[in-house]
Amino acid sequence: MEYSFFDVSVNLTDAGHEHMQDIIGLLFRHIKLLQQSGVSQWIFDELSAISEAEFHYQAKIDPISYVVDISSNMTVIVFFSCSIYPTKHWLVGSSLPSKFNPAIVQKILNELSPTNVRIFWKSNNFEGQTDKVEPWYNTAYSFENITELTIQEWVKSAPDVNLILPTPNVFIPTDFSLKDVKNKETFPVLLRKTSFSRLWYKPDTKFFKPKAYVNIDFNCPLAFTSPEAAVLSNTFVWLLVDYLNEYDNGFELYLVGFNHKLRILLEAVMQKIAKFEVKPDRFSVVKVSNLDSRPCHSF
Repeated sequence: MEYSFFDVSVNLTDAGHEHMQDIIGLLFRHIKLLQQSGVSQWIFDELSAISEAEFHYQAKIDPISYVVDISSNMTVIVFFSCSIYPTKHWLVGSSLPSKFNPAIVQKILNELSPTNVRIFWKSNNFEGQTDKVEPWYNTAYSFENITELTIQEWVKSAPDVNLILPTPNVFIPTDFSLKDVKNKETFPVLLRKTSFSRLWYKPDTKFFKPKAYVNIDFNCPLAFTSPEAAVLSNTFVWLLVDYLNEYDNGFELYLVGFNHKLRILLEAVMQKIAKFEVKPDRFSVVKVSNLDSRPCHSF
């Protein structure tokens, strides 16, 4: 294959729209950090573990979608007279990891530079400021050449923030053994009941996969007693989801995944909920995001 694209998408608030150059500068500064840090095998090993778990314990999908996916793996590149994957890998595709090759990874990283980047900046704020129209959907646009020197200036003038690389993911499962279910209950069983909570449990006696499903329903009787209470309750949930980010009468918290590390994840999420504080800057971001997606709502 002669070329390929590596895409990075960034959703901008109104404030972010005014600082596009800073955001591009920080992006390339972070890419530079990756290039200088070298290729870490532990990251490759983590991605491999995730891919293998998802492949071996994947859920059933619609037959037509499965056929389309496999057919895509069989696609022939005319220029090279060969398919993307060798025949023995048609069913697997890119689902399972290949051998760790730091030289290839570093080579791809080095290609991510201001000399071969295309920037698509999309916003309703450009309405009436464009000078071209594409012929298929009549979308208005403009084209502008951006030099490498310009992007380098953006990198230099970007805010001085502490960019860091990711740390090892403690939530990646390694134990896929099944629990010994002695009592094959047909319906959920009430394990504990207090004045504040009820705990129900139902073992999987059909699919027998090392996965668990945790659903915590936080019931607040004051959540929808008035329009104002409804708006405040929804805003709280949006802010909480934004606060958790990396790891929804009330709100529900769903955790679905492999059983091995799910409890660790649940404990981490509950600790963050207990320490949750609303930050004014994040409120502004969440407000703009939800106004854009829910135009009928007003704050």
